[in-house]
Amino acid sequence: VQAVQKTKMAIPRRFKGKPVILVLVLSITLFLMFKSYLGLNDNRRSGVSKLRSFFTFSVTKQNGGSSINYSIETVDTFIELYRSKQVALGSQFILIDSEPYNEFRKRLRSDKKSNTLLHLQLNDNGLKTNLSGTKMGSCEKFYNGINQYELYDPNEEDTVANLLNELATRPIVKAESPLEYNQTTIILTNDLGCVGIFKPKKFSREYQTPEDLLYFSEFEHHTSEIAAFHLDRIFGFNRSPPSVGRMINVTSDIKRQNNIYPYMSPVGNRCLVIFCKQYCDSACAICGEPEMLEGSLTISLPGRQIPIVKDETIHPWRRTYTIAKAAWELDDGYCNRHVKIDLKYKKGRILLDLVDMAVFDFLTGNMNRQYFDKFDEFAEDAYLLHSDNSKGFSKSHYDCMSCLAPLRQCCLIRLSTLAKLIKLYQGPDSLSHLMRTSLNSDPIAPILLEPHLDALDRRLGKVIKAVSDCVNSKSWDDVVVNDGVH
Repeated sequence: VQAVQKTKMAIPRRFKGKPVILVLVLSITLFLMFKSYLGLNDNRRSGVSKLRSFFTFSVTKQNGGSSINYSIETVDTFIELYRSKQVALGSQFILIDSEPYNEFRKRLRSDKKSNTLLHLQLNDNGLKTNLSGTKMGSCEKFYNGINQYELYDPNEEDTVANLLNELATRPIVKAESPLEYNQTTIILTNDLGCVGIFKPKKFSREYQTPEDLLYFSEFEHHTSEIAAFHLDRIFGFNRSPPSVGRMINVTSDIKRQNNIYPYMSPVGNRCLVIFCKQYCDSACAICGEPEMLEGSLTISLPGRQIPIVKDETIHPWRRTYTIAKAAWELDDGYCNRHVKIDLKYKKGRILLDLVDMAVFDFLTGNMNRQYFDKFDEFAEDAYLLHSDNSKGFSKSHYDCMSCLAPLRQCCLIRLSTLAKLIKLYQGPDSLSHLMRTSLNSDPIAPILLEPHLDALDRRLGKVIKAVSDCVNSKSWDDVVVNDGVH
C-alpha cells in the first residue's frame, strides 16, 4: 500500500470492492518496482545481483547458440569473414544455420587424416592390448582403442558408455593412496581389474573459490574432472580420460593403511585422513554421509597411476606458483622469442595442441596447467592429453584471460577448432545446452550448476574474439591452420 501511495497511483473506481483484483494490481506494481531496482543494480556483485542472476538463468534459452546471451560485435564481423572463406576451406567447414552441432562435428570428422592408424602397444607393466580371441572387459576395450589421433573413437559409443558404467558400479576390491599426489587422491581397483583415480567430494556444488585466493592455493573439485571430460568430448578432442561420478563406502571400500587413517566425526560421519603432498592433514579430512562418499572416478591411463614429471613435459606457459610473475606474463613476444624457436615445438602437432589446450583450460577456468603429457610412442603424431582437470569450474564469474596466452601470443589456431567454436557461438545449439544435456547422464548429476554453464557461453565468444584480434593484426593464413586434425 505504501508503494502505491509513494508512486501516487490512484485506484480506479471499477476496482473498488473487488479485493482480489486490487491485490493483483498491487502485486504487479511491486514486481515492476522490484524489477526496476534490480536493473539499476545490475553491475553490483551483491546478494541482489546474484538473485537477479538466478532469475536470468531460469529463463535463459537452451538453444540458439551461445551468442544469444553473449553476442560480441567484433566476433559477429569476424564470422562474416569466415563465411566468405568457407567454400574455399572445404565443404566440411561450411556453416549451415539449421544444422545441429553434433551433425556438424560428424561432418568435420569425415575429412580427418586417413593415413595408417597406429594403436598404443603396452608392455607387461601396463595392460596388454593383444587380447584377440579372448573376451575383453570395458577397460581392455578402451585401452585397445587408444590411437595416434585420440584416446577413443566417438563412433564406438558403447565402449565409453560401458566403461563409465563399470567405473561407477562395479565393486571395489582394492584402494590405495600414493603420497606422490598433491591433494587427496585414492587409486581404486574394481573386481574386473579396472583401475581408476578417485577424487573425493570436498565441497558442495554451490561452493566457489574465493576471488582473492591465489591459484596455487585452490582445492580440487571432483565435479570438475567429470565436466572436463564431457566438454572435451563435445569439442571432439577426445583427449580427456573418461570420468564419472561414483559413491564409495569409506568403511568397507577403503581399508586402513600406513597413510590412511579412519576416524568418527563429532556428528557420527565416517571420515578419513589421507596423507599426500598438500592439503592432507586432519583439517582436510574427507567424510562420508554417514559412510557413503561422493567423488569422481577417472580411468587410469597406461603407466600413469603415479604422477611422473619429466623435464621435457614442463608446460612452456607454466605459472611460477609464487606471487611472482612468469616470463610469459611479462612479455607478449614470449611465443616468438622462446617457444617457436624450440625444436620440440617446430615438429608435429604439439604447438597447435597447446593452443587447443589453452582454449580448453580457458573454458573450464583451469589455471593449474603445470605440465603436459602425451604418448611418446606415437612420436610426432602424439597428441597432448587433457588430463588432471580437477581445478577447473571453481569461479563462474571470473574469466582467466591469461589462460589464453598460447593463443594470443602465438596467434595460431587449428581450423577445425575455430570452426567448432563458431558453430557453437552461432547455434542452433549453445555450448551450455550441450553440456547440460551431456552432464545429466552422470550418476551424481547435477555436475555443474547454472552459473558455470552460463560462463561457458560467455567465455566462448572471448576465445573467438582473441582469434579475430590475431587475424586483424596479421592475416588469416598466418593464424588459421588446417593440419587435417578434426
